[in-house]
Amino acid sequence: KLLDSINNFSFFKKIYILIWIFHPNSASIKKICKKKFNNYEIIFKPDNILHVYKSCGFAITACGTTVYELIAHKISFSYIVLDKDQKQLSNFLIKNDIGNYLGSYKNLRNIKNNFNKFLKINHTKQRYKFQKIIKSSGLTFLIEQIIHFSKK
Repeated sequence: KLLDSINNFSFFKKIYILIWIFHPNSASIKKICKKKFNNYEIIFKPDNILHVYKSCGFAITACGTTVYELIAHKISFSYIVLDKDQKQLSNFLIKNDIGNYLGSYKNLRNIKNNFNKFLKINHTKQRYKFQKIIKSSGLTFLIEQIIHFSKK
């Protein structure tokens, strides 16, 4: 639904689509990619996505822990909220003007317009904000936070 909602992918030189085991219908992704993209690569159940991060300048993600990795790697991103557990992180990102909120999976009406805003934002300014938030990998940051809160 997300890929179908966005019409303008010409901004990107190459598109990587990462699919994990939880995706309900990976065949639909392949069908959409063949129809919409010229230069794409589908990576199914990746063990390591560091090589993608190294060649990636922009990302679209669910609003989960991947956001921390994108921030740590200084990759400008848009995000979609898939479920209520992701709402708290989304609220933090919106409050601090970090990333670009595309919308909620339950309400995809404005995704196209919100994505067009993403294409126009100052991505360098976004990456500068990232340096202030996370100075290590997302996993390291997450572990530090767990340790911090478990000591309380």
